[in-house]
Amino acid sequence: MELANTGATQGFLPLANPAWRYPEATAVQVGDDWWVECLGRGEAVLPRDVLAHPEWGPATEIHRLQVSLDDILEDLLQAATLPSPAERATHLSAHVQRYGRPELCHEHGLPRFHFAPHLYDRLHGVKPACLGMSCSRARLPGRHGSLAVRLADVERLINFLDALSEASERLARARAVRGRTVADLRSYQLPLIPHLSDGMDVPPAVDSSITGHEEDTTLNADQVRYLVSEGLSGIMASSGVTLSTVWPAERQHPQIGVHAKTNTGLYVLGTMARMGLTGPDSLFVCEFCRRPHTPGRPLRFGETRCCPRAECQRQRHARKQRNYREKQAADGQHR
Repeated sequence: MELANTGATQGFLPLANPAWRYPEATAVQVGDDWWVECLGRGEAVLPRDVLAHPEWGPATEIHRLQVSLDDILEDLLQAATLPSPAERATHLSAHVQRYGRPELCHEHGLPRFHFAPHLYDRLHGVKPACLGMSCSRARLPGRHGSLAVRLADVERLINFLDALSEASERLARARAVRGRTVADLRSYQLPLIPHLSDGMDVPPAVDSSITGHEEDTTLNADQVRYLVSEGLSGIMASSGVTLSTVWPAERQHPQIGVHAKTNTGLYVLGTMARMGLTGPDSLFVCEFCRRPHTPGRPLRFGETRCCPRAECQRQRHARKQRNYREKQAADGQHR
């Protein structure tokens, strides 16, 4: 794999433990809930633009997918757009078959290393991730040996990741963040972060409405920035996303990588790339398709942030022609 073309996370090497896909996964309804049961033997996979962490040696056969990390994230997000639970569960089962299972805990439906009050030591600030503890993996009710993932839990994860991206984009454009986005941020991240769960240590600049009434979604820009920052930090920790130092044979010096230790961590990596957080200054999010791209050279001041995809280039050209005609018309009026 050519490291210079690692895509969204160039500058910080994108590293991951392999995701585990289950080619025989199937959608199952249990009571009122839809689940995806992970049947058969799992296969270790990674997207084409993410490197296997060196701790996974040649003894593990890892299938290199022909799709990017952003493609996998987009496929997961599509599950929330389908009209019926049965259709969403079927889409999720196809996702698990091709790309891997979102790794969420059984009891809470959250990333497995999330904050848990019964494991939290207030005095010493010890979190489960620091102790190497985690909740048990989700399993299909009534079949204790079958790994599974519940559709409702994945939908909550999707809403939260999408809310992180949307809030970041709207704030960057100086636009108000929608109330539904704020609600998705608050409802998912409160269990992830201790001081948001019990009202501890909220900065003075951020008033108590963050930890107060959940129906109040009218927050100012500072409060939303705080929610996004804390929410992203929380889901990084609970998904096992950390910095790691590696030294690839083809590099002259050691490199800093962003290491996703769980399947869910891969989706977090993809979200970070969409927010423009995981690369150098040359990384940008395309103004047209909203996907991350690292150009071959730094952008000039004022240059349109457009990726090389054909449809985006057509939209860029159309905008350029439209701006030119508007300028010509304005110049004609002033003569």
